Amino acid sequence: MDQQKTDRYLLNFARFVVFGMMIIGFALAMTACQTAQGIVTAAAGNQTSYKYDMSGTINGTKFNGVGVIPASPKYEMSIESQVDVDLLTVTSCHREFSVESAISVGWFKQKRGYTYEYNPSQGLEDVGSCLVRIGSYNKADAQNAWAIVDFETPDATLPAESLCNGSDDKTNGVSICQSREGLIQVIKFDTPVRVSDKIPDGCKPSSDDLMTWTYRAYAGECVVAFQEISGLHRVHRHTTIGYNQIQVRGN
Repeated sequence: MDQQKTDRYLLNFARFVVFGMMIIGFALAMTACQTAQGIVTAAAGNQTSYKYDMSGTINGTKFNGVGVIPASPKYEMSIESQVDVDLLTVTSCHREFSVESAISVGWFKQKRGYTYEYNPSQGLEDVGSCLVRIGSYNKADAQNAWAIVDFETPDATLPAESLCNGSDDKTNGVSICQSREGLIQVIKFDTPVRVSDKIPDGCKPSSDDLMTWTYRAYAGECVVAFQEISGLHRVHRHTTIGYNQIQVRGN
C-alpha cells in the first residue's frame, strides 16, 4: 500500500501533463516564429524549456516563476507579467481558465496584471500533485511569461531541506526547485526515504544513505514522491524544473 501511495503522485502528474500541453497550443497560436513554453514530460528530454519568471502573490505568499503556497480553502492570486498580455491562462489538473482582451476585464496594471480567485475542487485539486500553471502570451512581440505553483496538501507532510540553485530552504511536505538543466541539486531528509521505481531515469535522484538525495536538473518537469521507510510513512512531493533557455524581453 505504501508503494501504491507513492506511485499515485506520479500517476496524477501524468494526467496533469495532458492539461499542460494545452498551454503549448495557446503559445504556438500566439507566436508564429518562436518555440512555445517548452513544457516536456518527464520521459522526453533534449527539448527547449524556458525559465518560468512570471511573478505575483497568492494569499500573500510571493512567487517568482515558481512557488509553493500554504494550504487554504481558496486562493487569491495577484498575477503580474513582464510583458503586455493578449491572453492569460490558468491551468490545473482539472480546469483551464483563460482571459482574452485582458485590459477590459480587470487588469490592475495596464495589460500586465490580473487578480483571480482559485477555489480548488475537493478531491481533485486539493490532493496529490495538481500543479497550477499560469501563462501570459503577447501576440505582437512574441514575448511570453509563465509561472508554476504547487500547494501544500494534507497527504504530503514530510519536511525536507532543499538546496536549490544556490538557496537553502526548509520546506514542509511540498517543494519546487527550478534551475538550469544539468546543474546539481540536493534535497535532504531527517529520516531514510524511498522513491517510486516508476520515475523515468532522467528524473531519478540518487543517495548513499537514503537521507541526502542528489540529482541533476532535467530539461522540463519531474515530480518525485519521497516516502518515509519507517514510522508514519509520510510523503514529500518534490517538483523539479530544468530550463535551457531564458526569455530576453524589451520594455
